[in-house]
Amino acid sequence: MKLKELFNRDNVPFPEWLEDEPLKGDWENSTYLKGENIHKWELNTPIGFKSITLEDDTYTFTGYDLDNRVIFEKIVTPEYEITS
Repeated sequence: MKLKELFNRDNVPFPEWLEDEPLKGDWENSTYLKGENIHKWELNTPIGFKSITLEDDTYTFTGYDLDNRVIFEKIVTPEYEITS
């Protein structure tokens, strides 16, 4: 599944500045949550938990271990990208 397909699945406009990159994992079974200015997808995996968040112009992909500790985070805006 590609990131754009996940957004399309839940009728979320896909921002032009995000790349149409593939998503690893079973994101077609993710849970979609919507707030006032936020879109969030959550996916449980055998080794932890993953989330994708789009809040205003900030896209965040976060991976957690089984103890809910952040093990990976990627933040993308129209101006920059940070991976830690």
